[in-house]
Amino acid sequence: MKKRIAIIIDTLNGGGAEKVCLSLFHGMLAKNIDVHMIVLKKKCDYDIPKSKNIHFVFDSAKVKLSNYFVQKSATQKLQLLLNKIGYFDAYFSNLDITHYVVAKANLPNCFYVIHNSIEKTLAMFSPLKFIRAWDQRRTVDVLNGKRLITVSNGIKNEVLTGNIITPLDVTTIYNPFDLVDIENSANALDSEIPENDYVLFVGRIAKQKRVDILIQAFQYVKADIELVLLTNNLKKLNKLIASHNINNKKIIGLSFKQNPYPLMKQAKALVLSSDFEGLGMVLVEALACGTPVVSTDCEHGPNEILQDDLAQFLCPVGQPKQLAEKIDLAISYQVKSPNILKEVSLNKVIEQYLELCN
Repeated sequence: MKKRIAIIIDTLNGGGAEKVCLSLFHGMLAKNIDVHMIVLKKKCDYDIPKSKNIHFVFDSAKVKLSNYFVQKSATQKLQLLLNKIGYFDAYFSNLDITHYVVAKANLPNCFYVIHNSIEKTLAMFSPLKFIRAWDQRRTVDVLNGKRLITVSNGIKNEVLTGNIITPLDVTTIYNPFDLVDIENSANALDSEIPENDYVLFVGRIAKQKRVDILIQAFQYVKADIELVLLTNNLKKLNKLIASHNINNKKIIGLSFKQNPYPLMKQAKALVLSSDFEGLGMVLVEALACGTPVVSTDCEHGPNEILQDDLAQFLCPVGQPKQLAEKIDLAISYQVKSPNILKEVSLNKVIEQYLELCN
């Protein structure tokens, strides 16, 4: 008898975890697996097909999921939805708010996918932001005694050696990548690709991403090259750029794209300047496009991706001059089939998820 699998997440905004869930969903459907996606609220940046296997707990995109009482309501609505569509052999919860809602629903055979550093995320909240810190902490505390999936070995080691939570068990499964689709999508036409050489950043304008460090580093880059930032908040990006003195360097901001791969393929290098990560998906995507990458050696993920010869493109966190040196080094590098691509193929990752269901 076929297993029924549910993938649960809060929204389908344009983030990495959302892309992971959609990749798993489409990949499992292609394998004739009875997989369903349950989304807490109907807010989507990614194009999603009309499917009887995609369900929304809240039909409105305006619901504030960060609100404690909304989360309690989401738990009740989730249970009502499951009573209607049937229960599943395995549930895979993604992101903090979803973890809280799912844990309170007390679903059996549930796995909680940890996409980011728990310790670093908690440390971001100052004592003055005690309400937000409390909100974040309660979404973490529900992971005690639960079965966790971490997207990198670095996060797994953090969980096992730290004293924040005590899970039932922890398994590392890398994020899935449809490498054939990436290669094909990278050949699509994109009218926004700059005519001049450029290096690329893809990600949110969030504190952990340290775009300020990247902008500072760009001032030290010796090559005659532009910086393109593909992000979800151009207003926030422009404000950040205006706060720096940009001398004789061109910085271009572009909005979220369903298909960023042509932009990645044509870039001279992709740069990740984060203070911390879960895995660093854009690094894998760029390598799959044949594009060199540069990254801070942050916790966690980049040093699991950039191994062997690629390790030379890791640099310390928060060091713009060293980041600039790595960018100058990378733009003439030729990428040759990195080992990480074998570990993150969609088919392999799906098989690892299915093994957990057994």
